[in-house]
Amino acid sequence: MKTWFFRLFSLLAGTLASLLIAEVVLRLHDPFGFRNRGDTIVLPRYKKYDFTTAIRGLPEVAHVRKNSLGFRGPEPPDESEEPLSIIAVGGSTTECLFLSEGADWPAVMATHLSHSFPNTWVNNAGIDGHSTRGHIALVEQAIQPLRPDIVVFYIGINETPGDLLTGSERNFIFDELRFVIGRDGIMSLMRYSHVLSAAYNLANMYYLKSITAEHDEVDVMALGVAEATEDARKQHLATVDALADGYTERIRTLVGMVRSWGGLPVLATQPLLLGPGIDPVTGVDLAKVSIDHLDGLTRWQRLERVNNITRAAARTLGAPLLDIATRLTRSSAYFYDLVHYTEAGAAALGELFAAELSLVIKRQN
Repeated sequence: MKTWFFRLFSLLAGTLASLLIAEVVLRLHDPFGFRNRGDTIVLPRYKKYDFTTAIRGLPEVAHVRKNSLGFRGPEPPDESEEPLSIIAVGGSTTECLFLSEGADWPAVMATHLSHSFPNTWVNNAGIDGHSTRGHIALVEQAIQPLRPDIVVFYIGINETPGDLLTGSERNFIFDELRFVIGRDGIMSLMRYSHVLSAAYNLANMYYLKSITAEHDEVDVMALGVAEATEDARKQHLATVDALADGYTERIRTLVGMVRSWGGLPVLATQPLLLGPGIDPVTGVDLAKVSIDHLDGLTRWQRLERVNNITRAAARTLGAPLLDIATRLTRSSAYFYDLVHYTEAGAAALGELFAAELSLVIKRQN
């Protein structure tokens, strides 16, 4: 009996000691670079990254810099300059991590806007993988103190299907823990424990990789051809219906937050490589290509349902809408996968955003 007790005590003591050592090590040096700790956003201030890729349409090495705010773009101007301040918020399609400084679409947009509005400051606050849940935390913790004149929300991609699966209340680890200490308890623990936060993020990242697309090159010519059955299409599209109310409410929250300091919230819809039309580069019918046994038309219809929620929210809330989803040409010259942009794509997107946003700004003046 004593031997069994001693072994159990030794195991528990060793585990506790290991966790304490890991906690200290992670506090001194975080090798993972995760950008959330519980419900707290952790921004990489003054960080520089060099990303090497062999993906078509991207630079061999992308040089990325995060400023004192943890965003991409120039440092905040002196208050005496009183610039027109604009911050772009979104996921990976906003952050554009594999494009060098000045090539991400918010930077391209800034260059074009400066022609009509010389005293303009634009920052890119995109965070890879974030949905509107993360945007709410980001606005509250990092953007609201800056009180920018305009916040552009480029949203939709990460709401389907990720919205059903990446939110903390549906995370598979969270499902096990919430019954023990509750949501607030878990978030508080992760806020203060680097070990728990790292474990949670690693497990979540592994899980998400199994259900979402990576930043991998897609060759539409190498894809097969498929046409979804009516039942498969209905089942796939039904995932959007399940998130409609929550997504709408989060948009309402974001719009209200920006308006609370007198800023202008602007919503934007998301385009997709797949959908009706012929790829001008390869001649492939982008509605019929097959990825994971699902045709391009159905994938586009699903995203369009999300975009329709964004459009409806913009009308209801009286927020300006940039309908980018209907403006950007479907072309493999612009996309290196289904949703992420080549340099040419980001350049076209930035010019498009600038043209659309210029009209909004002029109407406001």
